Amino acid sequence: MAIEGSAQRAVTPLTQQPGASRSERTGNSFDASFVAGWELDLFGRVRRTREAAAAQVSASEAGLHAVHTAVAAEVARYYLELRGLQERQRVTEASLTKQRESLRITEARLEAGRARQLDVAGARALVASTEALLPVLQAGVEAAAYRLATLSAQPPRARRWPSCPRSGPCRRCR
Repeated sequence: MAIEGSAQRAVTPLTQQPGASRSERTGNSFDASFVAGWELDLFGRVRRTREAAAAQVSASEAGLHAVHTAVAAEVARYYLELRGLQERQRVTEASLTKQRESLRITEARLEAGRARQLDVAGARALVASTEALLPVLQAGVEAAAYRLATLSAQPPRARRWPSCPRSGPCRRCR
């Protein structure tokens, strides 16, 4: 469909209209047109093309929804992984404190003659193995935090993940 228009002003030469004044030889010409076209859809090609385009839009919207769902699932997964690792780290640190206290007591018992060297060696080995877990847990916490930062499109250190789902820190999440 198209709409066209034109306007023209022209002066006829004096040789074509002798004796006429310039204003009599000057004329305006206006032209307007409207063009409409259509295509007969005898076999439904145009209708099927429109339906295919609408189906393509619906498929694209469904794909976008699937991507949003997948990203939300990944955020939830890594958030829970982060919280689990942080809790394991907290429990390991508390356990390490208790194991160090137990080692101190075992060493004191050895000096008093109430424990064997083997007991002290076992307590030291337990402390050392627990201390070795802390860097692994810290690396896991940082990796999960980096994944969450990537999924939330933020630099890894810019996002501060809340320490507890309740308002304010609680004893369990410290």
